[in-house]
Amino acid sequence: MYITLVLSVTDGVDQSMLLSGSSPTAAAHASVGSQAAALCLSEEQLFEAPHQEVSTMSALQRFRRHVTSLLRLTWLLCLFAPVALTAPLVGDFLGISRARWLRLLRWTLEKAGPAFIKWGQWAATRHDLFPPDFCAELEQLHTQAPAHAPQFTEVAVQESFGFDVEDLFSEFDAEPVASGSIGQIHRAVLSDTGARLTGMQPGTQVAVKVRHPNVSEVIERDFGLMMSAAKLAAQLPALHAFRLEESLKQFAAPLREQVDLAREATHLHAFNYNFRSTAGVSFPVPLYPLVKPAVLVETFEAGTHISAYVARGPGAPHNSELARLGARTMLHMLIVDNLIHADLHPGNILVTLDLPFGRPLNALVTAASRAAEAVGFNFDSDSWLDSWRRAKLVLLDAGMAMRLSKDDQRNMFGLFEAFAEMDGARLADWVLRFSGEEQSCPDPERFKADVALFFDKLTAETQATGATHGADALADVLEMVRTHQVNMPGHICATVVTTMVLEGWSNQLDPNHSTLQEVKRMIAASKGGLLGQLTEVMLRGELAADHEIMERVELLEPTLVRV
Repeated sequence: MYITLVLSVTDGVDQSMLLSGSSPTAAAHASVGSQAAALCLSEEQLFEAPHQEVSTMSALQRFRRHVTSLLRLTWLLCLFAPVALTAPLVGDFLGISRARWLRLLRWTLEKAGPAFIKWGQWAATRHDLFPPDFCAELEQLHTQAPAHAPQFTEVAVQESFGFDVEDLFSEFDAEPVASGSIGQIHRAVLSDTGARLTGMQPGTQVAVKVRHPNVSEVIERDFGLMMSAAKLAAQLPALHAFRLEESLKQFAAPLREQVDLAREATHLHAFNYNFRSTAGVSFPVPLYPLVKPAVLVETFEAGTHISAYVARGPGAPHNSELARLGARTMLHMLIVDNLIHADLHPGNILVTLDLPFGRPLNALVTAASRAAEAVGFNFDSDSWLDSWRRAKLVLLDAGMAMRLSKDDQRNMFGLFEAFAEMDGARLADWVLRFSGEEQSCPDPERFKADVALFFDKLTAETQATGATHGADALADVLEMVRTHQVNMPGHICATVVTTMVLEGWSNQLDPNHSTLQEVKRMIAASKGGLLGQLTEVMLRGELAADHEIMERVELLEPTLVRV
């Protein structure tokens, strides 16, 4: 049976799920605009090679593949044995504490490799599937991975673009800026050849993302093993509540996106187009034609991580401005563009401070302040310039992005409207609509009643204290979704969690600011206006058909949803 399990996995039975996505709709949610898609390979082209490789394998190659998978499975069984054997003892008077067991699980996932690390990071966002302490522990997963050898980077660049590293770049840092479970990032400077190919200026600083060697094959193999293991784990009472098999099926599409750097470039192209008129938000720019599934060249973005501003506490310079920018960026993605960055944790958000002038004048002002300081004027030029600067968000790592269907967008807008108005019963009804006839909640009326009761208590608490904690409230709603076994699609939960993360750090930046209050203010301001028409159309489910309103949405008052 053990050998049969390995053979079934290596023959690609479970791998096909990873290559094609968990469902046709999952791929649709991940797609982006046709302008960007035309610049990249299609999904079928990107994954055509692995299918061909399996079909053309010689008997010796297949045998070696089976042996490799057998050894890998043996290693994983040994690695996960302590987790599985101690799971029934958690909470028992002879057992170990739950917190210690969760730390053991996190350590095991880190040692198991990129597929397991990525699943853990994804699972940490699925508050509708997993308990809060489980999600909190997996949020701490260590993502730094050993860098691969410089020789492999050179080979990857040559095979991807047909040029050697020294041909494309006049400078190339062999030591990566960062190395994660999927790949690593190098800083480089475009040569004359690289500049001519990309249309940039020679000497432009760029980031070169290179996928680790064989990471796609390793993830495909491990994903098949994970699916088989999840089926076995579902038989253990202690692990049944974690719904591992269901979570893995939903995880297939996001995992596929992250190992394909060409797909990330497609997302970046679309985000840059959507925010082309926005001064407060920017993204790295992919530099075509230096874009392939294994290597991506993009503009190098310098800045300070948003967590540094959060650590300064409320009242620090620019914090209120950043809180507002974060909230309105999310609303812009959700309502105006219907393209959402699905991995907006603080590590993927940089802050830059720019002077509110054109680039030449910015350089002149900066040079003048430095010169004044150099000749003896006793003032802090950085502080003086900071008083003029405006904060800007730079959003990185767009490997995961989502579009919502017409129905999902209507339901999401209704959910946020109900949340902003603290209407628990209506919010629960919107949540149940997401899965339609496939909803698995055993007692929907009880779910509605519990959510309504929660919001009644929350309203009373808010009126008494004047404080609003939207992130905590969203987390509590997702916990009720989990305990009532409400079936929430993965892309919907990701949107809610992204909002929850933004709400959390924006509230830390400025306790008086709330993303949900932005929604409420937007709705109040929209009564009778153009945004009111848009709102009504969305809630009626006619958004896709009403092109006139979508074309005129750019005329909305900038303080409503523009950033």
